[in-house]
Amino acid sequence: MKQFYLIFLLLLGNISFSQTNNKLDSLKKVLVLLPKEGSSFGVDTNRVNIILKISEAIPVGQEVLSIDILLSNINFIQKIGWPFGLSKVYHRLGFLYMSKNETLKAVDYFYKSLNLAENYHFESIIAKNNKNIGDAYSILGDYQKAKAHLKKSIIGYKSLGLQKDYLLALSGLGLVYFDSKDFKTATILFESCLNQNEKLKIKIINAYFFV
Repeated sequence: MKQFYLIFLLLLGNISFSQTNNKLDSLKKVLVLLPKEGSSFGVDTNRVNIILKISEAIPVGQEVLSIDILLSNINFIQKIGWPFGLSKVYHRLGFLYMSKNETLKAVDYFYKSLNLAENYHFESIIAKNNKNIGDAYSILGDYQKAKAHLKKSIIGYKSLGLQKDYLLALSGLGLVYFDSKDFKTATILFESCLNQNEKLKIKIINAYFFV
């Protein structure tokens, strides 16, 4: 039975890897078939979206490849004058550097994304960057900055009605208070998070507390 289970896992992994390869191949073909850069604003923004999708389709553990793809196109992405797309690319780079445990580089790109998003009022990207910056500062042990950014993220997600993201930010803030030894506040935030999730029943939220 154990041997069958191991074979099943190997097959599942191969299927997943095959599906990833197929998706990457399809995206690369679409990219090659696009008209040349500068043909139109629509074509250029579509190119940026496909480049982002390629980056996101690359398997975990290959962050360097994903980063290289984005950075090799960064001059083009900056040149076309599409702040929304550029903000998403900066955020993606921040996320990838966080995955590589290069937290300071990650913070730099999250701030680049945040500054653009604030200038153009991209509210969901603002909330997302504040969450990630808060998490990064928590890792770096700068709890005051972590709290400040996570609180902004909580306000942003709540106003947007993004309940899952709101609760994740709330639990993240609780962890910062816990790590900074303010157990009373941490407990209040954790309980609030769990109580609010009783109606929403978002599985990933409870998974943080019941392991």
